[in-house]
Amino acid sequence: MAHRTLGFAAFFLAGLCQAQTVYKVVGPDGKIGYTDRPPPPSAQTVVTTLGRAAPQDDGPARAATQWAVEASLRVYYKQIIVHSAKRLCGMLASNNFTGAKDAAAAATRAASVWEERHAALTRKKIVVVHDALTEAKLNAIADDAKRQNEPYVMRLSVAPIAERVAWCKAMPTTLTMPEFDLAGDARVVRAIMDYVPRK
Repeated sequence: MAHRTLGFAAFFLAGLCQAQTVYKVVGPDGKIGYTDRPPPPSAQTVVTTLGRAAPQDDGPARAATQWAVEASLRVYYKQIIVHSAKRLCGMLASNNFTGAKDAAAAATRAASVWEERHAALTRKKIVVVHDALTEAKLNAIADDAKRQNEPYVMRLSVAPIAERVAWCKAMPTTLTMPEFDLAGDARVVRAIMDYVPRK
C-alpha cells in the first residue's frame, strides 16, 4: 500500500512539477503563446526565453537575469503545488475515515513549514518576475500554471479516501525531498536573493 501511495503521490507531483521551464512560442501566424512543454520542431516556430532582453554587450547580466527568472518560476510552481496539497489535505480534517484527521494535520503542518522555510524566496521571486517579465507574460504563466494544476487536483480529489489519506500522510516526507526543498538549493537561493532589480 505504501509503494502504491508513494507512486500515486509521485505521479501527481511529477505532473505538477513539469511546469518549471517556460517557453515563449511565436507561431507562423505571429501569435505568441507560453508553455512549459518544448514546442514541436518547426521552421515556423521560434522559441525564446522569458527574460526581458538586456543590451547585447550585457551577456553575464542577461544570463543572471534569465537564471533568476527560471529559479523564481521553480519556486512559484512549487508554491502552487504546496498550496493545492494543503487545501486538498485540509479537506480531510472533517472526514471520519480512519487516520484522516491525522493525515490532514500532518500535511497542513508540513505545508506550513515549507511556506515558512521558503518565505524569503517567495517574497523575492515576486520582485524578480515583476522586474524581468511583462504583465502579459506574468498573466500567461499564471494561466498556464492554473490550467496544468487543475487536472491533477481533480484527479486527487476524486481518488478513494484511503489513497488521499495515505498521500496526505506522505506530505511531510514529500515536501522535504530535494526537488521541493528549493531553500536548500544554493544555486536557486543565490539566483533569486542576489538579483538586483533593473527598474
